[in-house]
Amino acid sequence: MAFLLIGLSTSVYSESDITFKVGHQSVDGSYSSTSVKKSLKSNGVIFNIEYLDDWSITHTSTDTKIKFIEPDLFGRFINAVLYTNQFSESDLKEIYNTVLDTNQISESDLREIWYSGVDPTGLIGNILLEVGVIDNNNTNTNTINQTSEFTTISYNLYSDDYGKINLRTDYHHIDNNDTTGATDDVRINSYQASVFPYDSSYYAEIGFSKSKYPYTGHQTYSTPLTVKQFNASYAKSVTGVDWLTLKAYRINSSDKDRSHNKENHNALEIKYKYFLSENPININNVELYTLSGSRIFAVDGAAGSAYNMGDLQIGSVGLSTEWKFSENTNLLASVSREKYQTDADVNYTGNYKYLNFNYNF
Repeated sequence: MAFLLIGLSTSVYSESDITFKVGHQSVDGSYSSTSVKKSLKSNGVIFNIEYLDDWSITHTSTDTKIKFIEPDLFGRFINAVLYTNQFSESDLKEIYNTVLDTNQISESDLREIWYSGVDPTGLIGNILLEVGVIDNNNTNTNTINQTSEFTTISYNLYSDDYGKINLRTDYHHIDNNDTTGATDDVRINSYQASVFPYDSSYYAEIGFSKSKYPYTGHQTYSTPLTVKQFNASYAKSVTGVDWLTLKAYRINSSDKDRSHNKENHNALEIKYKYFLSENPININNVELYTLSGSRIFAVDGAAGSAYNMGDLQIGSVGLSTEWKFSENTNLLASVSREKYQTDADVNYTGNYKYLNFNYNF
């Protein structure tokens, strides 16, 4: 998936020691051929207010559109056998012909097949459109429109022994038109504490998140899904001009059937950032990062985002560069590749390009 994010931030300073910031971000992405997703586009606005070096409140509102593939009906339908192994080719042909020619399968049966996740290519959903079980003009099966609201509040304490201690709480609300109800009306509460000594010798952080997925109107599951996440990170300089950060994720699901047959998933994120000396092209730092293990329904406090789509992330690697042109202007660019797995064990990759521009005054 090609991924493009552009952000613009401005700030206004006053004599009352209050800082206001406003920003904009956009995302443009595409997916590999084995993914049921086709593209992603996103636009959002960011508001921030800070008081001295003590309080900070940030709110981000983002609108996202995710488009899914429109497959060749018969070919994709037969290929579903390869992905799921739950139907024989003859059975698939019979279902296919029955749906298209006689429409004798009930709406509930069709929806059960669609919601059960045995249709990794989106083919059955396309058939439902053909026979009118799902109205593309109303429910828009091939597109998910999503609005995400994110608010974070943090407070800094100062200690002679430990340095700056930051206490933070976050709240996410994700609303979309997912017809399955599996990813809609998601609510997430997160809490985080970090320590950063005055001599910058290390950085340590712990966090906890609790996510609620209501599954309203779902054909298979009638109870909500609860996901709890614990994360801990530690960063330290190796040479005096760099930062090496390790961040561990432990994610627990209340229902393993909805989290790839496991109640717990573990992942480790490693980042290495190197700060350059003064140079003609104003590069401030370069960062390499990678993710190993697996995580699902993850909450990323650093990015202020939540992965609510339910695919299992099974690895990533990336590179970023930051330019600082002045005290008020910086540009961040990164490229990365992420690997995912669907419920039907279909693997796909996303290739991302990210740009973020900030201007403060």
